[in-house]
Amino acid sequence: MYLYKTQTRRKNAPSEEPIFQCIGQLAAAVGPNLTKLLHDQLDLMLACGLSGPLVSALTAIAKHIPPLLKTLQGVIRIPF
Repeated sequence: MYLYKTQTRRKNAPSEEPIFQCIGQLAAAVGPNLTKLLHDQLDLMLACGLSGPLVSALTAIAKHIPPLLKTLQGVIRIPF
């Protein structure tokens, strides 16, 4: 069960893909040191609606920042 649904984008809205790619790369590079910062940002990220880039970023966060795995599993299905 997904808590958040995919939302349609506004016509002139900028793409979130580069932002989510950056967050995923930061999670891989910095790891658990980002726990507090990303925990505070998860609601904002999920407010964008589920998309491929967001799911990739959340998967990277779950893989590289283990303290956030349970939080993410409570919100969406992460495949590990």
